[in-house]
Amino acid sequence: MMGRFIWQATVELTLKAKICQRLGIPNLFIESDTALRNIPGIGDIRKTLKTHNLFVLLIFSGLKERFDLDKGTDRNLAKVNSLLFNTWDENVRYKPCGHADNADVQKLIELLSDSNEPLKWIDQN
Repeated sequence: MMGRFIWQATVELTLKAKICQRLGIPNLFIESDTALRNIPGIGDIRKTLKTHNLFVLLIFSGLKERFDLDKGTDRNLAKVNSLLFNTWDENVRYKPCGHADNADVQKLIELLSDSNEPLKWIDQN
């Protein structure tokens, strides 16, 4: 279970980094940055992007359409879609150890740690 949470968090943070890159604001979540305070609506942007919802982050990153296309031809992305996005649950971090299917957790850990392809895909697109 903990492994699944860690990988969800890793994908979440990678998507948030992509969003920051697209917005041209590398330090969006550093609230003490005084330069950011001058950007109208920055608080609303931060509030929206503080979500843990991987689907929302995929959309805001601008990658959803590309992901939907690529998962049709890329087995690893299809597995990520099945093991991570289709079973995504923000509350997984609060559930007791052992609630998730161990085989699925192991597949997800192997997929992300062996190839890192999904994280590379986010970075490269």
